[in-house]
Amino acid sequence: MPMPAVRQFGKRNCLAVSAVMALVCSTPVSSGDWSGFLLGASIGRHEARTSSMTGRDNAVPGLHLGYDLDFGQLVLGGEVEVERAQMQVGSVEIQDMQRIKLRAGYDFGQVLGYMTVGGVRAESGQNQDIGAVVGVGLSYSLNQNLQLGGELLYQDIDGLNPGGFMRSNSLSLRASFRF
Repeated sequence: MPMPAVRQFGKRNCLAVSAVMALVCSTPVSSGDWSGFLLGASIGRHEARTSSMTGRDNAVPGLHLGYDLDFGQLVLGGEVEVERAQMQVGSVEIQDMQRIKLRAGYDFGQVLGYMTVGGVRAESGQNQDIGAVVGVGLSYSLNQNLQLGGELLYQDIDGLNPGGFMRSNSLSLRASFRF
């Protein structure tokens, strides 16, 4: 009796793979129009430190929503990002991070290189605080709608650690859908 369920699962996987292949194999972007809304997901890694402790978190999932304007070679935009970070640094356990970022980039055609600056809000079980975030990123446009990329961020948050600060570096791989 489990055979029909296996066949149905196989059909769903086949349909999902076909949809992804259709997106990837559609017409590539040649001149790079980066204008419009983007919605995506990321997976990352954090490494954080306080004045006396360090901590790491692997496989941090995240979601982002943004908007870019393409002015020829210059691309300006903004983004809101939420991450579910489960990181222990000393006695502080970071649970969530939210960021608001502005970015400026250079349009290389199918590739967009950018710098970003903004604010970060980190939440722990006992506390929450805000800080600054700066970073660099790179996006590659597979077609008019699908982009893959990476981002390296540095965050400085005061007050989350009792009597100190928390600084962290994060590296994330991102996939975005532009509409």
